Amino acid sequence: MATRLKNGVEVTDPRLGRIAQFDERSRGFAVRDHPDYLAAPVTKTWPLKLRLDQGNTSACTGNSRTYDLAASPKPLTLPGGKPFDQDFAQALYRLAQKNDEWPGEDYEGSSVLGALKAAKALGYVGEYRWAFGIDDVIGALGSLGPVVFGTDWLEGMFDPDEQGVLNVTGDVAGGHAYIVRGVVLPRNGRARPGGFPSIKTDVPLLRITNSWSETWGRNGEAVIRADQAEDLLKAQGEAAITTVAFR
Repeated sequence: MATRLKNGVEVTDPRLGRIAQFDERSRGFAVRDHPDYLAAPVTKTWPLKLRLDQGNTSACTGNSRTYDLAASPKPLTLPGGKPFDQDFAQALYRLAQKNDEWPGEDYEGSSVLGALKAAKALGYVGEYRWAFGIDDVIGALGSLGPVVFGTDWLEGMFDPDEQGVLNVTGDVAGGHAYIVRGVVLPRNGRARPGGFPSIKTDVPLLRITNSWSETWGRNGEAVIRADQAEDLLKAQGEAAITTVAFR
């Protein structure tokens, strides 16, 4: 059964709830203009113990933003020091819907920008910036923190291969939001992210954590080639970086 998103688009998998929404004013907040941004690429992974499962909901924007809060350079928590959980991610998603440009809440789906505004409204985020290319993404990962992606999700991406590499092939199934929390630079034609086998590659690999439980990929994670991630960003994709957290 198809799920109708807030912008009227129908998707056959309800988990694909990311709606593209770009505010042209965001171009004035490029991550490479941040004073702590370092363009030189380095291998870096931001710790994240949390694993979320959005189930058959369209709450991917709330889940990816929750991952970002938990994996930031200064990891955040719920009041009282409790770790974030699925209830928080779902509530953040519902609040994101109120911050999107589409009226009403009788539809599913939300945007990366809406989830950012929701986290800011709750006092968890003070500033956020945008990466406008894969080089900006890799530089941000090495110097500022994890990056939330909102991109098309292709049919081949549902099932990473036995090494945990995303198959970025096939038709567009819908839009999805997920966190990129690491980059691994190749060395002598191979790269080995922690917890993954050695992977033959001549380009950096980005490590993503999905919100489809630990059964997806390798413990809920996969890697994607940087050049393929670049293609996704060029196809109405977006990459957001939280640079100031209040809590």
